[in-house]
Amino acid sequence: MKNLFIPLAALAFAVSAQAQTITYFNDTFEGTGSTVNNDTVSDTDIAWFSRGNATITVITDSFAGDGGTKALGINPAFGGVVYLGSFDSDVSDNRPGTGGSADDSRVTLGSTVGEYLSLTMDFHFRAAPDASSGFFFGLYGDPTGFVNADNTGTATDDATGYYVRITNSGNAGLFRDGSGTGTILSGGTALGTSTGGSISDQSKHSLELRITRTATGADVEYFLDSTPFALGSDSSPLTSFNLVPIKNDTSTTNYSIDNVVLRAVPEPSSFVMLLGGLGMMALLRRRLSA
Repeated sequence: MKNLFIPLAALAFAVSAQAQTITYFNDTFEGTGSTVNNDTVSDTDIAWFSRGNATITVITDSFAGDGGTKALGINPAFGGVVYLGSFDSDVSDNRPGTGGSADDSRVTLGSTVGEYLSLTMDFHFRAAPDASSGFFFGLYGDPTGFVNADNTGTATDDATGYYVRITNSGNAGLFRDGSGTGTILSGGTALGTSTGGSISDQSKHSLELRITRTATGADVEYFLDSTPFALGSDSSPLTSFNLVPIKNDTSTTNYSIDNVVLRAVPEPSSFVMLLGGLGMMALLRRRLSA
């Protein structure tokens, strides 16, 4: 019976490998000399660029929630300024064009039902928001290339993806931007609206956009401070991503983001299989010892 431990151990190892969460990037904007472009401070960073004639900087911000003191500071000069976080699927160095076996390949949603991609970040307004203050963030894929410079203009207009619009009051919106035309983070098809989900203060908030594979396509969800506020279904889901776009609404209220993370999370049954296999091993061990 001791020979049974070998296949059970192999099963547990295989399922454990399958069930492992993959963190594609975790950008905390920390480190001496940290920059917003393709810096060399950390291989878990991604590259940040402005879409138009605007600038972004790493600032000292007391709201930073990672035990550090830095965040990405946005001081928009006018409404609707788009900034882009650019990445690839190389978990050892996910800044496009900087090397690695997976360099310049896109992150894709898994094909197994229950698997999901989770984009999270911390956010806060650095000044009191007014009635037109708001924030957009999303997960997009550009089919023709990777952003690697500021002032890209219309180069990302062919990108498609999902985004959340957070307002100062009322309900947040969840959208599918699948046309591949026009400015990203605008237009598209509404997937769901929430009852609430707005931000009207200067406190730090955690945001999440989650895309989960289903038997009929994908579910797309928006979470504010770990509470789900909007859910929509897409029967023809977008599954390939290499951009994290963000922008302000019509107001020019200053804001910051920090701890921007993208993870691929396996479907839950993989964990159940792993626990079941380990339980069987423990039971057999006890019986053999008796």
